Amino acid sequence: MQQAAVELCRSAGVKSARQWLEQLPLAEPDNCIERMTEVFTCLNTVALTPKRRLQILEVLRDPVDVLLPQWVARCGTPEFPLAPHARQRFEQISSLLQNFNAGYLKAAQEKRSLFDFGTRRLNALALQHYFHYSNWLLFFHRVTGRPAPEGLWRQLHIMYRWAQNQRLADRIVDDPQPGYRKGSVTHAYYRLLLTALAPVNEFDTRWWEPLLNSIGLWSRTLRLTESTGGEQGRYFVEWDADEPPRPTRPDMQSGWYLNTDDLARDLHDRLGHSKREITVRLPKGAFTLPRHVVQRFHDQWCQIPARHSLRHQARQIVPMVFGLGALHNLLSYDADPEAGSDCEKDSAPSDTLQLEAIQQRHALKPGELGTSREERHDVWDAIYAPAAPETDSHTLPSGHWAETHANKASYRILDGRTENISSGGVCLSLPIESTQGLRVGTLIGLQSPSGRWRAGLICWLTESGQRLRFGIRNLAFRCLPVTIVVLRDGKPVTRLGALAGRNRNHSPIVILPSLHSLDENTLLVEFGGKPKRVAIKAVVFESERYLAVDVPGLEADLPPA
Repeated sequence: MQQAAVELCRSAGVKSARQWLEQLPLAEPDNCIERMTEVFTCLNTVALTPKRRLQILEVLRDPVDVLLPQWVARCGTPEFPLAPHARQRFEQISSLLQNFNAGYLKAAQEKRSLFDFGTRRLNALALQHYFHYSNWLLFFHRVTGRPAPEGLWRQLHIMYRWAQNQRLADRIVDDPQPGYRKGSVTHAYYRLLLTALAPVNEFDTRWWEPLLNSIGLWSRTLRLTESTGGEQGRYFVEWDADEPPRPTRPDMQSGWYLNTDDLARDLHDRLGHSKREITVRLPKGAFTLPRHVVQRFHDQWCQIPARHSLRHQARQIVPMVFGLGALHNLLSYDADPEAGSDCEKDSAPSDTLQLEAIQQRHALKPGELGTSREERHDVWDAIYAPAAPETDSHTLPSGHWAETHANKASYRILDGRTENISSGGVCLSLPIESTQGLRVGTLIGLQSPSGRWRAGLICWLTESGQRLRFGIRNLAFRCLPVTIVVLRDGKPVTRLGALAGRNRNHSPIVILPSLHSLDENTLLVEFGGKPKRVAIKAVVFESERYLAVDVPGLEADLPPA
């Protein structure tokens, strides 16, 4: 252990904490994380009053508040299987947060002295901070595809009930959440519950900070009740369960129902306007969120499906391909396996053009494409490169994958195993050895028993033994390959491969590479070489890599879902 850390633990003083902080190498992430973990672990072994412990933690939490969002954004949506260095970094950050949280938990549970006035406020402050940083810990585990630390959820439920019994739950204290001045233990606990239910890892990392801040505002509309009254769906918080809120089931034991009536009304009012962006005003500051993001939150929180009746196990084999370019090429090849050079030029554009569009998303002008390319955005041909044919028979079954070349582009078909199926998507698994660079937010094509292909989006990923398990949200059914014509000064300059299909509501949608500069309300779509200009009704989904738009003008061109 570093000498400065030893001195800080011995003196246990605020002055020593500030001196140690001045020596912290903030520019060296690994060294910084290691030193902070040492100090937090050491401080948890020292007997201190709640006031002294909180004073030291308040000094030491400054670098945590500054660096934590950066660490989470940098580590979020990693590639699976996890590389050894990534796994080590995740364990270090998780250990740091767990030891940091343990200090606040000790301060919250310290017994009060008759002569230690104001300790109740300190207990409430410590407990509120404990819930706040536990939320960050759980969020970090989610976006890195790992389960929550064992026993953490049960401990959180126990501590909130303890705060209620000690009359600490509604005591107003300083709120460490950016954008807020004051809060309570209840506010922090509700924020933690709502974050656990938010599909945050479906969105680009640039939205994570405003999303977490908006969740802090919306969580104040929640209520925990002991009845299921009301029209909106309910989640259930089971007291003795080591798990987050779950959709209500008849076999639930003792706990609370999470009432989302007021939350539904608030989101419904915000979505009642036709604006593309929705402004969220906090006590300190304001920011805007895309409309489709708020709509996705509304659907997740307030329109809860009866998952216990709609979900079922299905150990079936499903052929799949990864990436928009791969699925487009596969469908184009199926439509015309003997296509010549004309098809190569018009119907199946190279992935390079699509990747350039993504790389230049912030510099593009309407109708223009950039020319540079960066390997970390090469999400189709570099990450999902075809595997070598030589594989061990015990790791990959015979016929597990096949490589097909079409139109100078290759795609790789894998056989995934379905773990369960629900109304909104499917859970699949693959042997770890059969994949490279798989991550949340990747578009995936799935083939039905009838031979038709549908497009989905990977919403979560986790390693389970020797297999990767991932959940897929349905985007479009019965997909067809189309071409988006990109114009410059009214003239076509290039074409992008895209997909057209129908969503679960049977509305026509088009999935294309994400062009953040696409501020026009129309698309020029080619079906079989015939161009057609269609109006964009709404953005259904948008991420760093993909954009899905509702286009009613294709109603007559698409077959039924």
